[in-house]
This record gives sequence, structure tokens and C-alpha cells, in this order.
Amino acid sequence: NAFSRLPLAAKNRTEFLRVVSTINAGGGTPLGRAMQMAHAMLVLQARTQLGYGEYHIVVVTDGEANNPRALADAVDAVLKDSPIIIHTIGFCIDEKHSLNQPGRTLYKTADNPQELRRSLQEVLAELETFDVTTFGK
Repeated sequence: NAFSRLPLAAKNRTEFLRVVSTINAGGGTPLGRAMQMAHAMLVLQARTQLGYGEYHIVVVTDGEANNPRALADAVDAVLKDSPIIIHTIGFCIDEKHSLNQPGRTLYKTADNPQELRRSLQEVLAELETFDVTTFGK
């Protein structure tokens, strides 16, 4: 998965887009493990920044987790142990996704690439260096 291929870093947009372009549909939806990995990465990053800044996990998914219990446990750990904000964009799925937890997570739907770009722009609006127009090209 992309987490094991690309560490958190600034100014690595080209490498990020390259890694994302290598991911193919199929093979399941390991959201629990991905959430655990993202949480661990952000905890380490927070330590290097002495806790300064905001921390967000942005999940774009087209399906339910392979292991719903692992995902629920991972989300609970993130929300209990950190100030990390969890955003989810359900791509071509409805609002019944398990990551749609009003009051705990922020959830949007996108039914086509244009809506996905718009949703990413809304989620990442505060990040001036992120250019959604190059996403998916």
C-alpha cells in the first residue's frame, strides 16, 4: 500500500502522485491497517514538531473495510489518544459507510472524478501547497 511506499515528507508531490498512480482497484480494502499506520506516522510527526500544528488523516475509499472491527478499533484509538481529525471521502459509495460517524469524523461523498477533486479541495483547502488539479492526471 501507499503508506509503506512513501514516508511523510514535504514537497514530495511528484513522488506522491507516482505512488498513487501505481495503486490498482481490487485486492480488498484494508482500512483498519491503513488507519493504524496513518495514526502511527502522525504520532511520530507530532513528536518531531513538539505537538505543534494540526494533524489530519484523509481517507479516500470505494468500499467497506475488510475487517470492520479492526477499523473501528483503529478509529477509536485515533480519536481517544490524539487530536487527529479523520476525514473520509466515499468514492462512488453512499453515506452508510462505517467511517461516516457524525460528531467523530468528517465524511463526504463523491460520485465521479470531478466531485472527488472538489471534495479534496474542500478537505485540504487550508493547505496552500496542495494542488488538486494535478490529482488523477
